[in-house]
Amino acid sequence: MKLPYPARVLFGFGLCAGCFLAGEALRGALGLFVPGAMIGLFLLLALLAARIVRMEWVEDASALLLTLIPLWLLPLFVWALRDLEFWKRHGLIYGGLAALGWLLGLLFVGRVSQVLFARQPGGAEDPGPLTDEEQREIRENAAAMRAAE
Repeated sequence: MKLPYPARVLFGFGLCAGCFLAGEALRGALGLFVPGAMIGLFLLLALLAARIVRMEWVEDASALLLTLIPLWLLPLFVWALRDLEFWKRHGLIYGGLAALGWLLGLLFVGRVSQVLFARQPGGAEDPGPLTDEEQREIRENAAAMRAAE
């Protein structure tokens, strides 16, 4: 039986909050310097990977949280845009760091996607790139077909 949307969101929030609280408890008990929220995030990831928690259980709550993030960060953006003195003093540094971070993130994601979705030579679904000999054979066959026309 599928729960109605509000119940799914509340259940997902409960799971996320439970992981957050467990992370905070672990941080306090073990005296770790890592924020409890990060420990809780990795705990949730481990529960999802172990299939103890199903993705459907937290999907609606996480989608709602992602749509609300800009509202929580809006005061920070408004403050930063209003403070002209801040931008005069530090704008070049923070702008450069933001551009560098964006570029490094883009390069990292591009490289990871290339590794994850690389063609496997000799695979059943994709034979991989053609060798020089195969390319030469294709060109010769195409030239022979054009000559026959």
